[in-house]
Amino acid sequence: MCVIHSLPGQPTGLLLTGTSWHFHHGPNCLVRTARLESHAQLTAGRVIGINFTMPQFLVPPPYSFSPAAEAASWTAPMVGAVVGELWGRWFNDFLCNQYVKRHHGMYVLENRLWGTYAPALAAFVSLVLYGQSLQHTLHWGVLVVAWGLVAFGMVAGTTAVTAYALGELFTYSSIGCR
Repeated sequence: MCVIHSLPGQPTGLLLTGTSWHFHHGPNCLVRTARLESHAQLTAGRVIGINFTMPQFLVPPPYSFSPAAEAASWTAPMVGAVVGELWGRWFNDFLCNQYVKRHHGMYVLENRLWGTYAPALAAFVSLVLYGQSLQHTLHWGVLVVAWGLVAFGMVAGTTAVTAYALGELFTYSSIGCR
């Protein structure tokens, strides 16, 4: 439960009390949430940066995209995000179901994190392709495919990490300020 308190000599601030206070200041939960937050910040920051700079590279020479072609190039990250969501949702569930079948009904939450390896590899390859295509002015298709792979890596990786986080912190996933 979150309660707003006004402390003497300080501006009004949000103080966490009860279970929420224990959750945010418990040593295990704090370390786990810091790792998960750093993953989200790194992947989102990379994708935001590429989304912002891609039109600046496609419109001027050597690519010289028209406004219509530049707008059409935005389908690459959209397709990558949809494929990443499909991967993150159904493939991760498939991995968990296979693990449960193989281990006679035993479920280990960390099994969810196996679904992050392929998106991490795709993100690594996409960033190398992105950099090499800009450095050596490779065909625009390489640049657009790299853009789509970056979106795939972000969405698929974030979906797997979020599934793990919600399973790990299930008692706190629905606690809010009431």
